[in-house]
Amino acid sequence: VEYPWRYVLMVVFGGIEAMERNLESTLKRKFRPDNASQSPSKPFTHAFDDESSNGSRVDGVGDCIHVLNIMVTTFGKADYSSNSDQAILDRARVVIQSNRLLLQSLNISRVTLIILRKSGYPG
Repeated sequence: VEYPWRYVLMVVFGGIEAMERNLESTLKRKFRPDNASQSPSKPFTHAFDDESSNGSRVDGVGDCIHVLNIMVTTFGKADYSSNSDQAILDRARVVIQSNRLLLQSLNISRVTLIILRKSGYPG
């Protein structure tokens, strides 16, 4: 069994406003799995066969396998309470949904949002 090669991009935005303004352009400029230092010499063709436990088949290029980790800082901002985490999450969800086609075209299967609080504990 040959497993798919996964590319992970980690991006830090200085607040939810910066994410709202810059996510699309950042993805277009920075998400380059083909230029990664450890990219495979040839694309995989079939990671799982039809008899796999979930019955799904992964057919290489075109399958969403990559990961995007987004960190939003609250440094220099008003001290966000845990109630504000939901407001940030709601705004981030809108931005991610509005870029859904771009994420799919880049074969991104997972987006993780991390809120970096002033207190040092991520949300």
